[in-house]
Amino acid sequence: MPTGEDTFFKNKNSTKLIVFIHGINGDPVGTWTNDKTRFFWPEELSKDEEFQDADVWSFGYDSGCGPSFNIREIAKHLETELREKLNGGRYSSISFVAHSMGGLVFREFVLSRYGHLQPAVPIGGAVLLSTPNRGSGLANLVNHVCHGDSLGDLIQGKNDYIDTLNDRWREKYGQEESVRPFRISAGYEIKPIAGLIIVDKDSAAAYASQCLPFKRNHFEIAKPEGRDTNDNLYLWVKQRLLAKPPDPRLQTLTEAQEKRYTEIIEQLQKQLQGTDLQQALKLVEDNKLDDALALLSAREAAEDRAIQKTAQTRFAKAQVYELKLDSPNALKYYETAARLDPENTNYLNQTGFVLYALGQYDRAIEYFERALESDLKTFGPEHPSVANRWNNLGEVWRNKGQYDKAIEYLEKALASYLKTLGPEHPQVAISWNNIGEAWRGKGQYDKAIGYFEKAVESDLKTFGPEHPTVAKDWNNLGVGWHSKEDYGKAIEYLEKALASDLKTLGEDHPNVANRWNNLGGVWHSQGDYSKAIGYFEKALASGLKTFGEDHPYIANRWINLGGAWHSKGDYDRAIEYLEKARAVFQKANLPHYLNIVEGGLEKAREAKAAREAGNP
Repeated sequence: MPTGEDTFFKNKNSTKLIVFIHGINGDPVGTWTNDKTRFFWPEELSKDEEFQDADVWSFGYDSGCGPSFNIREIAKHLETELREKLNGGRYSSISFVAHSMGGLVFREFVLSRYGHLQPAVPIGGAVLLSTPNRGSGLANLVNHVCHGDSLGDLIQGKNDYIDTLNDRWREKYGQEESVRPFRISAGYEIKPIAGLIIVDKDSAAAYASQCLPFKRNHFEIAKPEGRDTNDNLYLWVKQRLLAKPPDPRLQTLTEAQEKRYTEIIEQLQKQLQGTDLQQALKLVEDNKLDDALALLSAREAAEDRAIQKTAQTRFAKAQVYELKLDSPNALKYYETAARLDPENTNYLNQTGFVLYALGQYDRAIEYFERALESDLKTFGPEHPSVANRWNNLGEVWRNKGQYDKAIEYLEKALASYLKTLGPEHPQVAISWNNIGEAWRGKGQYDKAIGYFEKAVESDLKTFGPEHPTVAKDWNNLGVGWHSKEDYGKAIEYLEKALASDLKTLGEDHPNVANRWNNLGGVWHSQGDYSKAIGYFEKALASGLKTFGEDHPYIANRWINLGGAWHSKGDYDRAIEYLEKARAVFQKANLPHYLNIVEGGLEKAREAKAAREAGNP
């Protein structure tokens, strides 16, 4: 099939049309073809049994770099081509899958050309993959793909066209999903390419009804591996095009996992690029984590035989284990790397992170303190790395329940961030939230709420009201008011957070499950146990789709349900849920959390025994 030419795949009784639109320097075949499996997405989608009522067209245009690149003209060309294809009147709807700048072509087409189509055909929906709706990463994309050439509408370093496009879009459709007659979904990459995340969440999420991260780089996000695989990309786009409930095989990431994944990939690229372990890096970038581990294990064995152990090999192995969400093995190799190179603060810090995630707070503090001591010697007290170490220590002490010590470290970190980054930097808002959590833990709820309000005020200026970061701030405020026992205000803020995340992320995202969980907690505190159980069950159902039954995240949901059934007086159900949670914590070797659930089980059994003895 010749590259650069439109491709069109017809089905016998089709009533719908699906249009694929590539981006700059792309083409209608190469953009959508997986380089390893040779899976050509438009063609294979047309063969999917659930799309037998659809024709699939991969639209092509001149996408080369240079001043001739003009999104308005491309949208006009799309209208002309569509008019010919709609001439027979056979289609009841058109849907779109667009990559990168192809998403801007779609938006320009909707705003200026769609109304010219005759006959008028409704838009069923659009899936935009790594489209820079707010201009985030635009200069990076131009630099990476076009090596600094100007691009007509897309002049490097300026977002004038996108700003205008956004203004026109808001004027016509606002930002409310209900105003648009069609749904828009956005996927974005979390794997860097050449050290860059070209389109991040902030950019992708603008104006979308659902937003999802993928463990792919900017170009891989247009290339599923196959139709009969558990490929997250194919499963999600298929679900969005069909407007169906999520496929149970679809796996999503928590916000923390997403952030950690990107950090680890960046670290691996920095440490392995240009070394004799570069092949392992390539395997990780191709998401072949087991193959990467095998290669690193072979290297490790060779080093052991030669009595030339290196920290780098062990550290890389630890990071691959962390990408596989295998924390115990990650910890084992992080500790080995730190032992082999005890002056490397990155090794110390990463070991502390895994210990912290595993609930081993005393040992995490030991590693964080060693990293802090080293960085203070190297950089002095007024450096972001030192502030990060203070912040990490503050968070561990907070989770350990030592709030005065936590506040001491967190205030040091805040003072440093304010001096080096300025008051409007997002990291400062994060610090305000962290200090607010510490004051909440100490029982000083007014102080906590004051810090949470500072964070939301700052983030509203930075991100605007329809952003997951602001939703998180509202969530924190809701939790603060819950602690103060002002349940009306708690529900007000938690429902704002829930509504925002439902709109931006969709109901199957872990953040939404967290909002439901927190609302359940408020209703539990108010004594409405049935309503609490309803929210907790929603949170559990969403989490099970994302993580499965054996994840500590799910165990916490079972604990909350167990507590609510205990309060409602159904001790058998309480014990059932708490035992499920205990099994997960035992399997994951998390003694801190295991102690918590054992305490809950003991109380439930005592209450059951008292009732059976006639002493309710």
